[in-house]
Amino acid sequence: MNWQSIVLTSIASGVVSGVVAVVVVLLKQFYDQRIEEQKAKYGCASWVHQRQVEALTKLFVELHRMKDLLQGATRGFKSQDEMSQEGYFEKWQLKAAETWSEYIEHKLLLNKAIVTSIEELFDKFNEAGIAIRLAPIYSEGEMRKEAIAAQIKAKEIAHKLIPPLLDAIESEARIVVHDECRS
Repeated sequence: MNWQSIVLTSIASGVVSGVVAVVVVLLKQFYDQRIEEQKAKYGCASWVHQRQVEALTKLFVELHRMKDLLQGATRGFKSQDEMSQEGYFEKWQLKAAETWSEYIEHKLLLNKAIVTSIEELFDKFNEAGIAIRLAPIYSEGEMRKEAIAAQIKAKEIAHKLIPPLLDAIESEARIVVHDECRS
């Protein structure tokens, strides 16, 4: 080999090495930026998921407490030390207001199926509450049949219609809590 070939090979080798180094640096910067964007995205998703789980857990507990109080208010029998039907109903009304506020505060975090189920559940709760409020009014005078019908309706809602709605909410919540973690 002559010296011109050696110089030309050295220069070409240096240029190629420089180009490769620049390309490697540019690719590293590009992929580092993409990794940071993905980390930010997953960090945000993780925060939202954590908030969803907290909201669902709290709402689930409060909805069950509401169910228990409503069932206590509609039970036909009481033990000696148990609070009265009116006491249960008053506590239920307070719990309903608190739980509705909690629900509204977290509604945007919940998926559409859970929102629909919770709103259907609150409709049933309200329907039972109206029936409970009407029973004493009906029992005065000649509307005894309506009072009994209102009590039966409240019992049916509290004991038969609300538990399946809570089960549906629990199923949807389990999907959010468990299945979305896997995806």
